[in-house]
Amino acid sequence: MAGRRTTTERLGWFTDGVFTIAITIMVFQLKPPEDSTFAALLALWPTGLSYVVSYCFIAIVWLNHNHLFRFFPDVTPRLVWINFIHLLIVLLIPFSTAWVAGTKLAAVSVFAYAAVFVLVNLAYIPFEWHADLGRFDLPY
Repeated sequence: MAGRRTTTERLGWFTDGVFTIAITIMVFQLKPPEDSTFAALLALWPTGLSYVVSYCFIAIVWLNHNHLFRFFPDVTPRLVWINFIHLLIVLLIPFSTAWVAGTKLAAVSVFAYAAVFVLVNLAYIPFEWHADLGRFDLPY
């Protein structure tokens, strides 16, 4: 047992679970309108827009994360910590989505929402550095 190493597949499963939790949190934060009219539903357009954008963003981040994991031969402690930091920031997406939706696109909440998106992307950069894609003969 002492010689067994954690596989990237196992770390990928954990990561998939965290992405699933982020999406689930967002879904649980959705609230239907009080009235049963189309006007009441239409009034929720900022909420719908923020949730659709967040869902698409999470999907893109997950796809990129999944793609990049193919280039790691094994799990290192550095990779685990890079992954944990990235996932921590990804888990800020449901919070910022709820805030921007609840404030009907107020300036400060939109700024925080955009900042979380930027932070998620900045946290992805160490993955790319750690993967060292230059050692592969890839077209990109």
